[in-house]
Parts: sequence; structure tokens; C-alpha cells
Amino acid sequence: MKILTIEDVRKIQIEMLVYFKKKCMENNLRYYLAYGTLLGAVRHKGYIPWDDDIDVVMPRNDYENFLKLMLEDNHSYIKIVHMDNCKHFLGPYAMLINTNTGMTHDVVRQEYINDLGVYIDIFPLDGRPESEELSEMLRKHLWLKKLNSLLVYKNPGSSNKSKALQKKICIPVLRLYGQKRICKKIETLSTKYKYDESKFAGEPWGPEVRWIVKKAWFAKGTEISFEGIEFCAPEKYEECLKKWYGNYMELPPEKERKLTHGYTFFLKD
Repeated sequence: MKILTIEDVRKIQIEMLVYFKKKCMENNLRYYLAYGTLLGAVRHKGYIPWDDDIDVVMPRNDYENFLKLMLEDNHSYIKIVHMDNCKHFLGPYAMLINTNTGMTHDVVRQEYINDLGVYIDIFPLDGRPESEELSEMLRKHLWLKKLNSLLVYKNPGSSNKSKALQKKICIPVLRLYGQKRICKKIETLSTKYKYDESKFAGEPWGPEVRWIVKKAWFAKGTEISFEGIEFCAPEKYEECLKKWYGNYMELPPEKERKLTHGYTFFLKD
């Protein structure tokens, strides 16, 4: 088993991102670079030096069509993985993975990453309501995500007493209920408002106000360079980055410039 360096991982991810772009263009599907990947494209012209993943978002209809498309795709090692096509998955979104690779993590339970490897995250965009209705939606959303975390992570508690209570009562009950059912509830909550009929948009893995932006900021998108290759970004990407990160061109303190996802990737034998 060969452990992959960050350079190895990024090379594999870029190959998948190029393939993803090709499939989207061939099938007229909308997508946008997002989050740390978009920030890296704008501030560093590629990866943030201390980042090790790629994030894209797609309007829900395009996302669902992409999932169907990839299930029929015959690529030998680039595959789509999500909660509906594997026994265990991390949440209500999808990953494009390289099946020649695998991963481990010190904190994530291994059964949730057994089917995974080097990946890019693909998040569906749904509509979001305004004002008080949004607050209630996010409250439920955040609670469900916390329940999901109790099952996915090995030690999610904040204290020894909390961990003991979770181990004895909460986690066994949640396992009976089912992690996939929790994710389906998040998905149902997220899809209550249609993307194309809403003024605002968000995705099912971001239950905080900061991640909700005006749908008009995405629009048709604009080309932006990431690692020397052109990809689609939100048309008003500066507005998205301001909402997500504030003063996004300012570098974080040096002590915070470290890899955060914690995965170890390897090449399968």
C-alpha cells in the first residue's frame, strides 16, 4: 500500500475535476467552483497551499441529472458515490472518487469511508426561504447534522460525561433509527424550496446563515483559472466569497495554515 503525498492527491483531484467539467459541458449541466476551491482560485490561482480537497456546487436539477449520468458512465476508475448507492456515506451530498485509491481517518468511523478514496465534493444547491422561516429551517437543519455527526465520528462529544452519555444512550438509539434516514430528513428539509423559484440558495451540508447567498450571484457563471485550467465560477464570485469568508483576500494567521480534513489517502494494491 502506497501512501499518497498531497501532490499525488491534487494531481488525481485535478484529473477528476477536468472529467467532471467535460461531462457537465457535454450534457449542458450547471456547476460552479465553491468554498475553499473558489477562494484558492481567486487568491492563489489554484489550491490554497494548506488545502487538500475540491468543492463544487450544482443546482439541484443539474446535480440529480449528473448522478444519473454517472451511474451509466463507463469510466474505469472515476465513479460517483452518494448515500443512495453505497451502504454508508458521510452526508446528503455526493463525491466523485478515484476507485484506485482508498482513505483512512483518525476521527471518522471507517465504515463511512470504506467505499471512498481521493475525491471531489459535489453539493446540490436548493432554494432557501427568507426571515423567520429561514431561522426555523436552519435550527432543524443544524440539529439533524449534529445527530449525523454522532454516528459518523468516533468521539463527537465535548466532554467525558457527554461522551459517556452518547455511548450509552444516544448512539445506540440513533443506530437503530439509521444514519441514512437522518440524511434523508436533511435532504427533504433542504429541497422544500426549489432552486429556480427562490431568491436565495444554499446546500444541505451548510446549516448556517453564512453559507446562504443570493441565487443571482451564481447566474450563468464565469470562467476562472484553477491550477492553470479554466473552470466555471459564480458570476458574482466576489460577493459569494465575502459572504462566506469576509475579507477573503487576507491570509489567516500562520498557525492556522494547516491541512484540516485529516484524511490519509493511499493507492490500493
